[in-house]
Amino acid sequence: MINKMLIIRINKNKKSKIYSPLMDNILSNLRVEITFSIYNNNNQIQITNIKQRISKKFHQISLEEFIKILKKEDVYLTNKDEQFENFLKQQDIKYSFIKICKRCLEMGRIRPITDESSYKLGNNRICSYCAEAEVKFNVCEYHHSYSTCKRFMDVLHDTKDLSKVYDLKYNGIDLLDKKITLYDTICSNETEFAKVSIDEVDIPSIFKTILKRRIEYLLPVQILALNKGLLDNKNMLVVSQTASGKTLIAELAGITKALQNKKFIYLTPLVALANQKYRYFKDSYSSLGLNVVIKVGKNKINAPDELKIIEKPVDDADIIVATYEGLDFILRSGKIDSLNELGVVVIDEIHMLDDPERGSRLNGLINRLMSLYPQSQLIGLSATINNPHELANNFNMKLVKYDKRPVLLERHVICAENNRQKMDMIVKLCANEFNNISPLGYRGQSIIFTDSRRKTSQIANQLRKKNVNAHSYHAGLTYQKKVDIELQYANQEISTVVTTAALAAGVDFPASMVIFDSLRMGRDWLTANEFHQMTGRAGRPTYQDKGKAYIFFIDDNYYRHTSEEKIAYKLLESSVSDITVKYSTNDIYEQLLADISSYGDVKKNVLKKRYNKMDSELSFGNVVAKLLHLNMACYDSSNKSYSITPYGRAVSKSFLNLQEAELIRKNITSDLLDIITNLEYLSNVYLTDSYIKVFREYIYYVSARLFADSNKELISSSYVINDLSEKEKNKLVKLMVDFKGDCNDVYCDCLEKNISKYIIQRRIDSLTPSEISREFRQKYSILIYSGDIYNYLDQVIRYLEAIERIANVFGMGNVMHKCKKLIRLIEG
Repeated sequence: MINKMLIIRINKNKKSKIYSPLMDNILSNLRVEITFSIYNNNNQIQITNIKQRISKKFHQISLEEFIKILKKEDVYLTNKDEQFENFLKQQDIKYSFIKICKRCLEMGRIRPITDESSYKLGNNRICSYCAEAEVKFNVCEYHHSYSTCKRFMDVLHDTKDLSKVYDLKYNGIDLLDKKITLYDTICSNETEFAKVSIDEVDIPSIFKTILKRRIEYLLPVQILALNKGLLDNKNMLVVSQTASGKTLIAELAGITKALQNKKFIYLTPLVALANQKYRYFKDSYSSLGLNVVIKVGKNKINAPDELKIIEKPVDDADIIVATYEGLDFILRSGKIDSLNELGVVVIDEIHMLDDPERGSRLNGLINRLMSLYPQSQLIGLSATINNPHELANNFNMKLVKYDKRPVLLERHVICAENNRQKMDMIVKLCANEFNNISPLGYRGQSIIFTDSRRKTSQIANQLRKKNVNAHSYHAGLTYQKKVDIELQYANQEISTVVTTAALAAGVDFPASMVIFDSLRMGRDWLTANEFHQMTGRAGRPTYQDKGKAYIFFIDDNYYRHTSEEKIAYKLLESSVSDITVKYSTNDIYEQLLADISSYGDVKKNVLKKRYNKMDSELSFGNVVAKLLHLNMACYDSSNKSYSITPYGRAVSKSFLNLQEAELIRKNITSDLLDIITNLEYLSNVYLTDSYIKVFREYIYYVSARLFADSNKELISSSYVINDLSEKEKNKLVKLMVDFKGDCNDVYCDCLEKNISKYIIQRRIDSLTPSEISREFRQKYSILIYSGDIYNYLDQVIRYLEAIERIANVFGMGNVMHKCKKLIRLIEG
């Protein structure tokens, strides 16, 4: 027979109580069985007023009966009491001690605990019930989401220490304590493959010699690609994690074909990435006698610290590194013969098909390549695609999917009370990471993602003030500045780069840690695909044995009626989304015209079949009818085929939409700068802090962009202007006089257009982008990054070339001459 447990709580000079379990010694369900009082009378213990529960009432019992009960059962004391213990010893009653929850005791109940089951609260230990109640009522306040409350509970149960939860909530946390910050771990779980050496791969021996200088054995995804027919001309979609070895897959197929006198084209979404790959292929394979050229269709301006790319003809090229648009330009120009003997086309970052601005163009390009060069091999590369089977089927590709991470990834989430606390924690993280040396001998380095260029500079400055060597990195910097930062980072001379989410695709830094200062990209929340692309950049197998991603949100901070907290957990809990190509009405017209322009002459049934692949509510007949009406295409009823007109080709190869093309055609004799600024003006014009500080006294949220409607209202207000310092007031008045003039319409876009015209004119006057940027800062206290000026001037040249092409179609030699002259002046 199992003895009954009696748990005794001694209260000197008060009623002491004896508890027992209601059922089979289950300690979570106790009730009072006996009460008694203890008195000290001349150092002699007296036990009186002993009452026992019988049925539902308490009845007086004798001391002898009390002793008999204690001897019969297992006795446990919850607290030490020398006199009562002596009494038990005198009566030969055996006893032990048991720990109880102090918080339960305060509320008049007894709940036993153990070291393993209890939770630390200050110097006391409490039960799980009280610990959870403490977190629910004192930490998980009404504004916290379920995910955050669950996170607090996870930290509670992981650490069994309420002070850790309070630290997480209120005081700034111990960033080195993973139990507090860690959300989850994505393990490094590379599949074991039989080793395949470079010598075993069926590629030319001279190619093997080059590869063996840096590679001994293939990585798993490379073996899978070979098994799926990489060297047998099979189209292939390769989906695997960042740094898992996708580039070598492209090289194995592409360089092998190039050595067989077939062209190898490597496509990237960005000019900067194209230039990196161009340098890489040139350095790696020029010794094999391969002619490497680049085709990006941009960067023709002579300016210090900026990249000028000299493009060479592709006809004799063996390796062509191009942007998507750079290659598409060749096709739209009708020069498809220049790519004869096309062997391999690699589409890097093929998930860009999901991009709302460029996805339709990339999809059109891939389909044109498949149709025009059916014997060539297409290889798509991506780290994040949720519907790879569907995408592979669309492009007749074999799927090579390898979802194992080459290194472990820790994902941490941290709630900060405010921006200052967040910044303090980011400083600690970056400093600690740089001091951490990986088993491979490399320092830990960080990438911080934020939502604006202005914030990249602010964060980098704050880090440097705290002795963290950090640099701001964004598209507004000069090319040379970006290259300098890239080299310093590669040489481990700097610890941290701070960049915008918008540039995430173009950032190729071997980081061990990524930090999300913001979960927005400009004005929009990050998508699941963007988030996973960015977190995937943490940890490179040749540098580190693990990667870390830290996601910050500020407590109770909302944007567009949604809390940062909700977005943080939504992204962490998300998987990548399906890739879908989105078509606007303009995209539909552009892609159909691009097809006709690339083919030159195409049968109606072929064109209609191509058109039906696009998701459009517009009928094929209506779309081609408009192209015919605008004289961009013509139809031969006898052959049932469409062909491109000179005007249509000029429009297509200039990447103009129909409205832009017609604006140029109808205003072809107007002032060139008027035409250009009606097509596009420079939008990346920013207020300096001296203006923003004053503007914040009038509105809660001040956009850094000068052309925001709210800022247009403020700079037009005499009340606001008068609040500025005399120096800043004079600069703002000068800005309005020089670029707004007599226009009284607050929201008119004359300010944007006139600033853009002035930038073009100052370039014509031979100023460099950096000098123009400096002039705006000094004369108007307005910030325009030199890189943005450079990019805008490059776009101006694109428009001038488009105007020149259209002028040529309509025989306007004078306009052509003006365009050529202006292009020369801007190029410098």
